[in-house]
Amino acid sequence: MPAADWHLRYQEQAQWTKPLRRYLLGKLPSLTNWSVLEFGCGTGVILQDFTTLSEMVVGFDRDLDALLFQGSSKASLVNADAENPPFQDKAFDLVFCHYFLLWLEDPVTVIKAAKRLLKPGGYLAVFAEPDYASRQISTETINKLAELQNRSLAAQGVYLKTGRQLGKLLTDCGFTLVELGTIKEASGLSQSLTESEKNVLHVDWEFLHRIREAKITKEEVESLLLTPMRWYVPTYYALAQV
Repeated sequence: MPAADWHLRYQEQAQWTKPLRRYLLGKLPSLTNWSVLEFGCGTGVILQDFTTLSEMVVGFDRDLDALLFQGSSKASLVNADAENPPFQDKAFDLVFCHYFLLWLEDPVTVIKAAKRLLKPGGYLAVFAEPDYASRQISTETINKLAELQNRSLAAQGVYLKTGRQLGKLLTDCGFTLVELGTIKEASGLSQSLTESEKNVLHVDWEFLHRIREAKITKEEVESLLLTPMRWYVPTYYALAQV
């Protein structure tokens, strides 16, 4: 999808986690004089919120198109990989990410990099990491779409069980957990699939089609998307401290 379409998707995800972000940030001192860094900032949906809270806000992403989409951002933007972020050690008071760790081949290396960049006593906020392997569906018919998405995500490099392993990942990397939990409101069974979720399912099918792993046709996907459906993906969050 173009950066503009992903931006709409990120905006929707940001709405799901908005109460949770407000809650976790309420546990921290005032961010006014803090240095803040986002790993995998994408089109800046979450990052821009922090520019109203702190004077030094930095975001980086490997996707240059996503960074360019932000235009004249108030944050400092860097095109870089998460495994080796180009920042000085102990430079930040707060590092955060949002729907990010699940995409990493080696999350341990990235979490350790975040720890290296944090000042003593600094915080890492992981606002959302889903557990697609524990997805709950409203009908067996929808299981075909759930299976399609999980296979596509796995083929794209997503680790489907990231959410449930979040706490262990952080403690194994030397962080002290302040709080760990699940976001019950995120994409719950009480909600039908949104247009952006359906768009992502199209992208997931197209990816499988390109690698010749699509087990259903595009027409079958279109038909299934016309069926009323609901599902719930358990989504975990954590606040941890150096």
